[in-house]
This record gives sequence, structure tokens and C-alpha cells, in this order.
Amino acid sequence: MEVRTFGDLIDWTRQLHEHLASCLAHCATEHEEERAQMLLNYLAAHEAEMQRVVARFEQQADTKALKHMYMTI
Repeated sequence: MEVRTFGDLIDWTRQLHEHLASCLAHCATEHEEERAQMLLNYLAAHEAEMQRVVARFEQQADTKALKHMYMTI
């Protein structure tokens, strides 16, 4: 994904947290150790919450600000 605007950056960040949550939850079901499962589920829940926070921010952000070009130095 090419990040050109702040909206792109925020969307990319939301997708990253969503993907991490999914991967961690999947790994938790595949792991045999209970403590590892608990840790992976905890991390998956945290990433899912991060995804929700970023999504809410994206919904509430000013449309003009989201369309502003993002430039790296």
C-alpha cells in the first residue's frame, strides 16, 4: 500500500493492527501451552482494541486533514 495522505497512513495503521490481532488469535488456537495461549490471546485483544481506536479516530477526523499529503523527510 502506498501511503500518500494522512488518511492512507491512518488506514494502513488500522489494517496493521487488525492483521496482527488476527495472526495472534490464530496462533493462540494453534499453540499447545496454556500460558502461551493466554499471552497470545491477551496480545490479540490488545491489537484488536488498537484497531478499534484507530478506526474511531479515522471516523472522527476532519476530512480535509485526512486528505492532506503525507511527506517523509
